[in-house]
Amino acid sequence: QVRFPSAGSVYHWTISPGISDSLTSDPDFEYVLTTPGNYQLELFVEDANGCISPTETEAGRAYPYPSAQFTLSDTVPKIEQTLEIHVADQSVVQLQWSLDGIDSVGAQNYLWMSEDTGHFELELIGANRWGCYDTFMTPFRVRYPMNCFVPNAFSPFGLESNREFRPACESVYESELIIYNRWGEIIFRTNDPEGSWDGKDPKTGEYFQSGVYLYLFRARDGFGEIFQQSGTVTLLL
Repeated sequence: QVRFPSAGSVYHWTISPGISDSLTSDPDFEYVLTTPGNYQLELFVEDANGCISPTETEAGRAYPYPSAQFTLSDTVPKIEQTLEIHVADQSVVQLQWSLDGIDSVGAQNYLWMSEDTGHFELELIGANRWGCYDTFMTPFRVRYPMNCFVPNAFSPFGLESNREFRPACESVYESELIIYNRWGEIIFRTNDPEGSWDGKDPKTGEYFQSGVYLYLFRARDGFGEIFQQSGTVTLLL
């Protein structure tokens, strides 16, 4: 902003090369430069009698504006997973990171690992070599991994905790359990995340013979992580 006070005059402002040419009765002139480079600001004043002042010239330079925007290698990382954080703008040379109020100085490729779950906010104040700076912040959530346990045997007449074949997972959104006989025929299937196989034939309600059966188990949690496992399970009567 430049000011040349003089009442009742017309101000001829020019920014070169070829950006702005403005006539105004206001001695205040503002213009936002959007492209880095060298510029020249010129002004002459014409009063009410048509008298023209000498041209005043000021030279200046517009420096590039940095971008502090960064990306996360995983938007919903798991606990104890190393999270990679990358700043794309190579002109950012000074980086001040803030994670939930804890500040640290880092590089463009920043590594972080959480020892606990929860919601976090990561902020970066990034500056270039001319001292121009930008701020970027993003929230993210750290979660538990989807852990599944699939037993290898069960007995309908054994311990109460092991009377059905039930794969157990944490935070399952959807799942599928398929049981095959030795000839590869499907004898049981369920899409219920709480479903299990009791060893019976769903058609007759009778127990199948003791023996080894094949299974395929798939599960997906609410974050899209997929668990899949196939193997054998022994039915003991």
